[in-house]
Amino acid sequence: MKQVKTSELKEGLLVAVDVYTPLKQLIIKAGTKITALDIAHLEFYKIPSVTIVEDNEKWEDDWRIDPTISTTIPVKNGRKIFSEAILSMVNKPHDINGEVTSEIMKSAPSTVNTRAFQEYQVNYILNSEINKVKFNKIIREEEEINAEEYLDQIKALVPDDSTPLGVLDMLNHMRNSDDATFIHSQNVALMCNSMGNWLKMSQEDINVLTLAGLFHDIGKLFVPETLLNKTGKLTDKELEVCRGHAVFGYNFMKDKDIDPRIKKVILNHHERCDGSGYPNKLTGKDIDEFSKIVAMVDVYDAMTSQRKYRNPKCPFEVLEDFEKDGIKKFDPKYLFLFLEKISGSFVNRWVILNNGQRGSIIMINKNAISRPVVKIDDTFLDLSTTPSLKISGVL
Repeated sequence: MKQVKTSELKEGLLVAVDVYTPLKQLIIKAGTKITALDIAHLEFYKIPSVTIVEDNEKWEDDWRIDPTISTTIPVKNGRKIFSEAILSMVNKPHDINGEVTSEIMKSAPSTVNTRAFQEYQVNYILNSEINKVKFNKIIREEEEINAEEYLDQIKALVPDDSTPLGVLDMLNHMRNSDDATFIHSQNVALMCNSMGNWLKMSQEDINVLTLAGLFHDIGKLFVPETLLNKTGKLTDKELEVCRGHAVFGYNFMKDKDIDPRIKKVILNHHERCDGSGYPNKLTGKDIDEFSKIVAMVDVYDAMTSQRKYRNPKCPFEVLEDFEKDGIKKFDPKYLFLFLEKISGSFVNRWVILNNGQRGSIIMINKNAISRPVVKIDDTFLDLSTTPSLKISGVL
């Protein structure tokens, strides 16, 4: 056996040890011969190397990168296989250790096994890659901002037959990327689009709010990635630089031909109603409405998403944080609606409790959003009446 870098893998090599994603999902079993799609899979998850059994098979395929789209979309024999690679990434239900639990999950609804989700996953990842290229062109002053074009891309991720809750259900399954700027911005844009619909805003306002969500973190492109992805504690100076992204983004965008509400969101999305935010420590009355919405959505998505320096928090842990401290930091007019809708998107999802029990969420308690009613076998457990138990993971 020997360790081979992913960039040096060849088709036909025999895998000696199971390969898992950073979230411990099994993607290649030991004893499997490597295929081109396996290599694309490994590249996508940024897995640096694989343990293989030495093999004499020759590598004759043309395997390279297509720089016109992204440094992460592979090309084989001149043909982009990104969509095919992503389609191969749809995993069966698994527990928090990455082990398939088909017996446990056999009666659970499984969005990830549907064709709709597979198609959504391809479009979702591809759109984020396109945005990565376009955002960097904007920063380098190589491209003007075409708001309609960006809006069309986001709207393409809202299926015609889907509701805002349906979009959330899709996003609940898309938590395996650590691309902190582009995937995150896309998620925030989609959730802001849903918020606009729930608030019954005009279509024009929904469009602006959606774009505000997409562009809110553009200032992070002016912050060194080494700081954004640092695993240890930031120094005071480093923290100041990272927090500066709100001002960096605003200063860059303030003279651009986009709706002024988007510019306000870029500057104010880290402000908090109690004055604890930055950069200007504004209080609720001085914070514009769109910034209040984006701020709330931004925190939820950031905390429930994978990052290079930490694992994602359980959504119900984040909802509990919102229930405890959110009333001070966020506008209740938006907060309560957001929490109700987010929690509702998990109805019928299977979860694991902190005592190891598994069950499915059957009802949300509006007075204790983070503590729903869970069905375990033939028993109904109201978590709002059992303070020692809580949801520790969504399956």
